[in-house]
Amino acid sequence: MKLRLFILLITSSLSACVALTAATIGAVVYYKNQHHEVATVNIQADAQKIYAFTLSQIEKNSAIELVEKDDEDLMVVITQGDIASSIKLSSLKGGLTQLMITSDTSADESEKRVLDALFKICDEFKVRCTLQEN
Repeated sequence: MKLRLFILLITSSLSACVALTAATIGAVVYYKNQHHEVATVNIQADAQKIYAFTLSQIEKNSAIELVEKDDEDLMVVITQGDIASSIKLSSLKGGLTQLMITSDTSADESEKRVLDALFKICDEFKVRCTLQEN
């Protein structure tokens, strides 16, 4: 529940940031602090197809545990060890999908699971995604 509330808070905050970028396809907005990391991007692809791909990748990885799955809201919550993460998809106008991934941070500061997962999805759907500078 705490993670879901955090996701909603971050979603509203980053939605404003994404709106400022005029829904630029492939422009990755990334934020990290000492407790969480969040990445969002707009992809020209069907939200249901991205959701199905995401679930298939989770099922293939035995190190990932599916904690919660909401097919209606296109959201999953997973854990990998002691790290909790969520993936939320939202359909936008014009065939765009907003993809948002949030995660607890790991002790390894160099590790960026959120960006790795996001870029894997971009690659699968053949969208050129680039990290935007702050």
